[in-house]
Parts: sequence; structure tokens; C-alpha cells
Amino acid sequence: KDNFGEDLVFNARGGGIYYWDTSTKTLGTDRAVALSSLSGANLAPTVGLQVLTSEKDRHLIVLGSDPLNADESARTGSIDPMLIAFSDQENPAEWQPLNTNTAGSLRLSAGSLIVGATKARQEVLIWTDTSLYNMQFIGPPFTFGVNLINENSGLIAPKAMITSPKAVFW
Repeated sequence: KDNFGEDLVFNARGGGIYYWDTSTKTLGTDRAVALSSLSGANLAPTVGLQVLTSEKDRHLIVLGSDPLNADESARTGSIDPMLIAFSDQENPAEWQPLNTNTAGSLRLSAGSLIVGATKARQEVLIWTDTSLYNMQFIGPPFTFGVNLINENSGLIAPKAMITSPKAVFW
């Protein structure tokens, strides 16, 4: 789970992705809706392993997202365990990569499964079963840069890390 401004975005690992909008919902009485059913939603992921928001630039990020189909007209509904999908900046409903927005996706190469991620100073740290990556906002046209930090340093469980003011431990 994570906040997108005052709103809440969450998913069960390997399940659907949900959005709770504080401007249209009442706490305790209204339920969150599927991300793909938001007003104006365009090619939003339907499943994922983890969801988070990038702090500096406010993109919604889905780790282990379902990819677009061959003609890029819909999501497949099946998790790609190494795919990172991200929305347009400041727009959690827009996921179609266009020249006019910053939505897109990246696929990691070292490992076979994204195990977990955490936000750190000016970056998102992403662990696969075998490696550690950092992801930073670099701006258009590529939006995010992903760097392999180390191999043979995977994560054993999705929440097996902690960020402190001086370091990240896992």
C-alpha cells in the first residue's frame, strides 16, 4: 500500500490493484475501486506484486505488473514478475506510453521475480530474488533510469528490508 497524495493505493501481492479517493469516498462506508475502473483509466494494470508512489515526481508504480498485449490495446491480466509499469506523472489513471506523457514500463534482467521494494532518498530500491536495483526519476523521454547495484544480494521476503536515516538494511 502507499499514498498517492491524500488518496490510498493498495494491492494484495499477486492480486488486483485498488484506489481509494478521499475526495469522493467516506471513510468506513465506501470501498476502494479497481485502478482500472477509475474515471479516465487508460491501460491501467489489473494485477501486480507491489504498488508504490515515487516521491519526487509522483508516478504510480506497479512492480510485477501485467504487460500490455501484442497490439498494446489491453492488459494481459497475467503477472510478468520482472516488469515495472508506471503511470503518467500526477495521473494514476493514465498508463498508455505516449510521446505526450511519461507513462511506460521497464523490465529487469537479473533474477526471475521482483521480491520487494522500498523508497529511499531520491530513489526506489528494488530487490529481485537474486539482485538489487535502484530506480531514479531522470525525466522525459525515458522517465526512469534503473541501475543494477549488486548481484547475489536478493531479498528473502517482500517486507524483509528497513530504511533508516543512515542506511537500508535487508
